[in-house]
This record gives sequence, structure tokens and C-alpha cells, in this order.
Amino acid sequence: MATKNDSMWGKHSAERGWILNCLKSQTQPIVYSCSSASSKARVNSTVVTWHTKTSSEKSSRPKELFFPIKAEGVYQVDNHADHGGYKLVYQGATCLSYKTIKPDDVAVVFQRNVSGEAFSQIAASI
Repeated sequence: MATKNDSMWGKHSAERGWILNCLKSQTQPIVYSCSSASSKARVNSTVVTWHTKTSSEKSSRPKELFFPIKAEGVYQVDNHADHGGYKLVYQGATCLSYKTIKPDDVAVVFQRNVSGEAFSQIAASI
């Protein structure tokens, strides 16, 4: 599956998805797949690279995490300063793409999708 070329999209193993950087001092980012305005499930992540462990640290912390994005829909990114918030993932002309949306728009997106409107059409009009 092709994806939009920007700083979040990446490939790990054979899967496409988002690669998010983690600072040593910050909480690890979390990605949720939203199935409705009030229901979400955590997307499992895989560590791509690790921070170097210092002698005073008990364990190493992830430097980059990979989150597979397999389908269109609404995703929520938590604990990430640069890419936090809601993302509407949709099928573009040749690849998956995403658009950042406001929390107030999440319910509207699901309502319009249930009514038969494609995520790509919704992304173009929000």
C-alpha cells in the first residue's frame, strides 16, 4: 500500500504506517484507531530504534516507534508534541494520506461516513 510522503509515514518490515520519534524525557506516544466518536482501540507499536542507555539507567527507552496504519478512518495520536491530535486517514488518488482534524469534527466525520460518504470526500470538505 502506498502512502503519502511526509515525516510521519514510513515502512517497517513489510508494513506501512507512522514512525513517531520519542524523546528520552517524554512519555511514549500512543496511537488509537477510532471506530466511532466515543470508541477507540490502541494500535500496537513496534520499536524501530532505541536510545543509547547510560550507565545510570536501568533500561533503554524507545527512540522511534512504528504504528501500522492499515485502513482509512480516524486515528488519535496522544503524547506527541509534533503530531498529536486526530488524523483522518483516507485513500487519495494513488496512496493513503491523512489530514489533521479538530476534536469537534470527529463526530461529524463518522456521521457523514455512516451516511455513505467516503473518507476522501469528507477530507476534501473539512
